[in-house]
Amino acid sequence: FLLRALVREDADDASPLRVWRSYRDGGARIPGFLEDHAALGVACLALHELTFDARWLHRARRLADACVVHFWDDGTNSFHDTADDAEQLVVRPRDPTDQAAPSGTSLATELLARLGDILADADYRRRATFVAESLAEPMAQHPTAFGHLLGVADLLAHGSVELAIIGEPGTADVEALQRAAGSVYVPPLVLAGGPPRDDIALLEGRSALQGRATAYVCRNYACEAPACDAGALAEQLRATRGLRAGTPRP
Repeated sequence: FLLRALVREDADDASPLRVWRSYRDGGARIPGFLEDHAALGVACLALHELTFDARWLHRARRLADACVVHFWDDGTNSFHDTADDAEQLVVRPRDPTDQAAPSGTSLATELLARLGDILADADYRRRATFVAESLAEPMAQHPTAFGHLLGVADLLAHGSVELAIIGEPGTADVEALQRAAGSVYVPPLVLAGGPPRDDIALLEGRSALQGRATAYVCRNYACEAPACDAGALAEQLRATRGLRAGTPRP
C-alpha cells in the first residue's frame, strides 16, 4: 500500500524518491516530512535483510538521496523536518529529539549510516557523522531525549559489524545463514545478501564457496574466514560483541 499510494514515483529510476505523508478518500495530499522519507528508507533496509531483494536497497538509497537533496542544510550540517520545496514557513522546523517515535533526524542519520557501510558511501557516512557530532553535547546532557540517536551515534563511533551472505535468495542454505544471523543480538550489524554485485560494495568481489551459500563477517571491510555453516556464522557474530569495548572508530 505504501509504495502504491504514498510514494511519488518518477520516470527516472535513479532520482530521489519522494513520499506523501497521509492518505484519505482515495488520494494522498500532504507532502512527506523528513521522518516519512527516513522511516520508509529504514523499512526498505529491513525488507532487504528479510528477502535479499536488491530492489529494496535501491529504494532505500533513493529515499536517502531525497533526505539529502530536500532536507539537508549545508550551512548547519543538519536536517530540517520539512522539505525545501514544501510550503514556505517563517522558520523551517528542526527538532532532533526522540519522543514516543524516533525523530526524523534520528531516522535519517541511521539510514545514512547503515547505507554508508553497506554501499561504502563516504558522503552518507560523513553527513551522518556530522549530525551525531553536532548533537554530542545535548545527547550527553539529556540522554533520554535522544534514545534512538544514541544507538546510531554508537554505531558511528565504534563502527558497524558488516555481514554479507552470498547465495541465491530463498534457497535452504541461504535461509539457514539468515536464521543464524537473526539468532545473535548484534546491535551494530549491517546486512546485505544475494549474488555478488558490483553496485553493492558489501557484496562486491565475494563468492559462494564450492557452490554453497557463504557468509562474510567483517569490520571496516576486513573479514573473518568465510563461513558456510550456520553454527560457525553464529559463533563469529558472538565474537564481535567482545570487540565493542575496543578503540572507537576514527
